[in-house]
Amino acid sequence: LNRALYPPLDVRQHPATTAACPPFPGKDTVLLRPDGQQPDASMVRPGAYELLDPTSGEPYTLVWWDPRLIDRPADDPRGLRRDDLISKEAPSETVAADRARLEDWRAWRTSALERGADPSMRVMTVSEYAEAHRRGEGQAFSVGRDAPSPKAERDTESTAAAVDVVDMGLSEAPRPSGRRFGILVHALLAAVPLDAAVDEVAALAGVQARILGAGDEERVAAALVAHRVLAHPLLARARAAEAAGRPCRREVALSLVQGDVIIDGQADLAWDEGDGWVVVDFKTDVEIAGGEEGYRRQLELYAEAIARATGRPARGVLLRV
Repeated sequence: LNRALYPPLDVRQHPATTAACPPFPGKDTVLLRPDGQQPDASMVRPGAYELLDPTSGEPYTLVWWDPRLIDRPADDPRGLRRDDLISKEAPSETVAADRARLEDWRAWRTSALERGADPSMRVMTVSEYAEAHRRGEGQAFSVGRDAPSPKAERDTESTAAAVDVVDMGLSEAPRPSGRRFGILVHALLAAVPLDAAVDEVAALAGVQARILGAGDEERVAAALVAHRVLAHPLLARARAAEAAGRPCRREVALSLVQGDVIIDGQADLAWDEGDGWVVVDFKTDVEIAGGEEGYRRQLELYAEAIARATGRPARGVLLRV
């Protein structure tokens, strides 16, 4: 395109004379050159140029326009462009109607901002929801205008099967405790294969312990807990479901809509036993101390979420490890 637009250097100051091209008074096709640059022999003078297509050899005419003929002074930026719009001679009824429309718009805008600030849905973690339920705070279950009825709350409780609490007795023997040990046990149980051998459990315990900065005592104890959990009959049922090709989920994300609250959580283990679902939550002694009621409620919500999603019954098991 550059080759087609620019005439050869030796003719750039000698445009052709043609009746189709108006006379141009200017001598340069650039109105203002940047950085104080001065025109030189390479500039193109305004006018018509007879050129040849370098590929086909066909002649064509190209016009370089004089920018002085198309430049126009800008509008005066001062003052008002439409002072008639604010003339005091406007009819009073027109002014009153405009004022009424303005006030209506202001009222609508205020109402829209108020409605927009009132969330139609709110997200709560399953632990937050269970804690609010334990405290009996009805307002925690509804943040919008239409609160869920007490019946809706009862329906959630009635459709979820009762939660079983299974104590493996592993916390009776001396072992590490505390938040980091609980996190280590959970991380290991989330990552270890359901059919893992002893050496595989130990290797994964070493990896998780390094990630959390846990010591050797915690690493060994967590590996022992995980190995004994895998040997429990409950986990044998999960392995059987997985071997049979039925769904078996680890660290499964679950959401449940209750009224205008979205309850968000994550179950440790869930599998399809054929006649329904089983959802398991692992808890250490430190975690479950004083919080069994809340954990039962969480498992009820997990079971309800799975039952709604699959259309099949679900029950929860709180496994104390």
